[in-house]
Amino acid sequence: MNWMLPFSVEPQPLINSYHQRLLLLGSCFADEIGKKLTEHKFHATANPFGTLFSPFAIAEMLEQLCLSTPNYFLYQRNDVWLSWQHSSLVYANTEQDLKHQINQLHKQTQSLVNKHNPTIFITFGTAHVYHHQTEDIIVANCHKAPGNLFKKQLLSTDQIVERYTAILSNPIFQSCTFVFSVSPVRYSKEGLVENNLSKAILIQAVHQLVDTFEQAYYLPAYELVNDVLRDYRFFKDDLVHPNHLAVNEVWKLFGEIFCNQDVQQYITKQEQLIRMQQHHLLFPESVEGIKFIENKSRYEAELRADFHLANWA
Repeated sequence: MNWMLPFSVEPQPLINSYHQRLLLLGSCFADEIGKKLTEHKFHATANPFGTLFSPFAIAEMLEQLCLSTPNYFLYQRNDVWLSWQHSSLVYANTEQDLKHQINQLHKQTQSLVNKHNPTIFITFGTAHVYHHQTEDIIVANCHKAPGNLFKKQLLSTDQIVERYTAILSNPIFQSCTFVFSVSPVRYSKEGLVENNLSKAILIQAVHQLVDTFEQAYYLPAYELVNDVLRDYRFFKDDLVHPNHLAVNEVWKLFGEIFCNQDVQQYITKQEQLIRMQQHHLLFPESVEGIKFIENKSRYEAELRADFHLANWA
């Protein structure tokens, strides 16, 4: 008896080198895949501007990469300075320090795009956005500011498609490959009906973009987690965030779809090293323990020699 629906996706081997540059932007699920890529020594940059949940928050960061200097929309909360366009991980104790930090993030990410034409993975979390009525901008994060500063809105499919059509058509990004996905995380605080409406808008927008642009692809993480796995044993205690079992399944799907055979073999070898590094020795001073440590060191040295262009830093 089959306990899961059959699920297969046509391979699109976009990653044909283990030292290819990758940029991940979007929701916390982008962070999870970013951790996997970093763990396997890929040259991956995950959410340099912090976690961004809405398509417009991500679009704002991409659009600013086309500018020589970023725009600033800053907010002081007590003795901390924050940016309406970034997550709360981007903060400082002075306005000048925050501007400097944003400038550095902007330059580093702009250099990555201009020099390496990375494959850009974008994960949309929600179509709900918050409009700051005084600043007249859609914010990336409300930073626990008073609720009366904002007006909640639901983006339409056309709004998302229009904005990303301009981005993908921009000469700066025309040499980049884009992989879109929709986060499988349920935004239960919005309400389940509202969450499903939001996800439907995001899925429709993504497919319109993929159908329009040759350099745009789709990673069906949402379908894998919510339609194939669809069991609470694949979620964390909050019942909405996928746990490590689900993340591992998406990571496996990621490799099968987007990595060519050489890169998949590289991943397999790195996973062997990861297992060895995570193995807990009860008696490290024993003959058996010393032999294991020597074998691990030898295996890592061989990998470093064979894949010297990997991100061993």
